[in-house]
Amino acid sequence: MKKHGFAKTLALLSAICITGCSFAACSSGNDESGEGLSKRNFVEESEQLTYQVYFEEFDTEINMAYRLFVPQEESPKEPYPVLLFLHGSGERGEDNERQVKTNMDILYRLTEDEELYKKYPCIIIAPQCPDQFSWSDNILDSTVKLVEEVQEKYNADKERLYVMGISMGGFGTWELLKRYPEKIAAAVPICGGGDPEAVENFKDVPIWAFHGDRDFSVDVQYSRDMADALDEAGNDVIKHKYTEYPLTDHGGSWHRAYLEPELLSWIFSQRGNP
Repeated sequence: MKKHGFAKTLALLSAICITGCSFAACSSGNDESGEGLSKRNFVEESEQLTYQVYFEEFDTEINMAYRLFVPQEESPKEPYPVLLFLHGSGERGEDNERQVKTNMDILYRLTEDEELYKKYPCIIIAPQCPDQFSWSDNILDSTVKLVEEVQEKYNADKERLYVMGISMGGFGTWELLKRYPEKIAAAVPICGGGDPEAVENFKDVPIWAFHGDRDFSVDVQYSRDMADALDEAGNDVIKHKYTEYPLTDHGGSWHRAYLEPELLSWIFSQRGNP
């Protein structure tokens, strides 16, 4: 693999956080883990809603389920940023549950950890990709329209839209960067891949990508190629980051990424264009 300046990090965590570590087992000692959980529950307190996706070529519509979480503050100090979470292929469907009950540790941290909830209040949108589809074309474009409607309804901070995706959602995150770079303040694609030839479109967007080097579901080379392409595109101001975990498989990648001590502070410090 070509060496590059994309802030590549081979994260060497303790043995307890090797492949497949759990959030509960690895959260102690994290600088942003907070002090215990509140009675708030993301699954119970997020709204279950649907959004219509129109397919012009078939002149038909389908419903896309999604979860919406809005902080309950009487007098917020400033407009909330929006975090869009794109799940993996195994959570597709229409039950509006799988996408928020599997691999969602990062969203639980932001809503159920009282310290982090107060430190990083944000609107969370977690759509559920319908069966037989992926985060592309009509589904992805409709997801962007959904985000825009939520931003308008809740007077959100349009300079702070953050996108995070895992596996299929990692590919979706790279695709969103390709299609809508002007809307995204920061992106966190985990074990995904994209089009290296398109990075010129989004080289100015802060990106922190993650992948495990023992991923047998999505080849780590996909992320390496995007890292190399971003380095070649160059940006002296935006410092992109790429963390590659040794001895880590597919699912282990996002569990370890979720626990990165600086991840949340990095995400929420970014600000883009309205």
